Amino acid sequence: PVVATPDVLVCGAGLSGIGAAVSAARGGAQTMLVERNGFSGGFFTAIIGSAFDGFVDERTGEPVVGGIVFEMLERLGVIQPGEGPKLRYNVNGDFSFVEMHPDRVIPRCDPERFKRASDDILEEAGVDILYHTQVADVVTKNGRVDSVIVSNKAGLVAIQPKVVIDCTGDGDVAAWAGAETEIAESLQPMSLHFRIAYLNPGFELKKFISNKLNTMQEFIITIIKQNAIEVIWIVILFFLGRLVLKLIVKRLARIVDDGDDAHSSQAEKRAETLSRILVSIGNVIIYAVILFMVLNLFGVDIRPILAGAGIIGLAIGFGSQTLVKDFVSGLFILVENQYGIGDTVKIGKSEGKVIRITMRSTVLKDKEEEIHYISNGSIKNVINMSQQKKSS
Repeated sequence: PVVATPDVLVCGAGLSGIGAAVSAARGGAQTMLVERNGFSGGFFTAIIGSAFDGFVDERTGEPVVGGIVFEMLERLGVIQPGEGPKLRYNVNGDFSFVEMHPDRVIPRCDPERFKRASDDILEEAGVDILYHTQVADVVTKNGRVDSVIVSNKAGLVAIQPKVVIDCTGDGDVAAWAGAETEIAESLQPMSLHFRIAYLNPGFELKKFISNKLNTMQEFIITIIKQNAIEVIWIVILFFLGRLVLKLIVKRLARIVDDGDDAHSSQAEKRAETLSRILVSIGNVIIYAVILFMVLNLFGVDIRPILAGAGIIGLAIGFGSQTLVKDFVSGLFILVENQYGIGDTVKIGKSEGKVIRITMRSTVLKDKEEEIHYISNGSIKNVINMSQQKKSS
């Protein structure tokens, strides 16, 4: 059902989403903002970024954007009203920048205060906010977004806006609407930041920690310079291993490709399943080898580690016989082509479409959209309806 028809729908309440929603509402548009978390702020609050990245030119400290950013800093008590354009700022609280430019303002604050301030500015602008609401899909008509499907406590519902602004951070709405997108081969996590509570360190302690980190960085750089050839070989082996793995997967897909892109043959489904498992196992092997090479480069004796890994593996083998049984059964399922992704099967009392196969388990989705997780070791017999239809 259609639950709302705003002029503007902003998807994602991060820093960009807050700015877009407030600007649209203040411009007179009936604006709705949806956010999957129970608060706004995105990277600033959910990932504890606590910095206005992209706000200033780090060389000069001059702000390169203003408006709502200055208003938020004023609401948070970081600057006084009207002072924003006149001040110079550090990019964040990095000690090196603070020491070089102690006179600059640090545009940071507590994430909890930011949540409150963002709620205030959104409500004052007249933005309708739906928290705990995940964008699930997009419906397009004639090359334009007709509806955005969202999921929340009301279930799957539709919102029909005149204009959609995608601030999801992943470009989900734009991608699902059919816009051209690019995705990097290797993706970086949003952040590895963390906070320590009940600690009030002075500047000297912060400087001490920063110096230790700098010393560690210099140590790593020295090791790399002293072992330049070994480092180059490690890098080459890493990328060569990834390249070979990718070529094997592409070769496997090319061998079974029947030229019909509309339907996937049994061989293509099997190749897809094997490719996923091959990539997973291959990546583990590559990263393990590279890790041992790097440890050896830093002078760490890897022989005790290898011996310990062997003992641990043996212990796991004896203590986790069910896990080993699952892996062996999964291997035979793939080798014997008992079923593949997309097949409709009946395993015991569970019946549905195979949506994922791993060495550990098989995942089915039944007609009621319920998901069944079945350990491969527990499978006694399988009825593959898809293979029966093809043979008949």
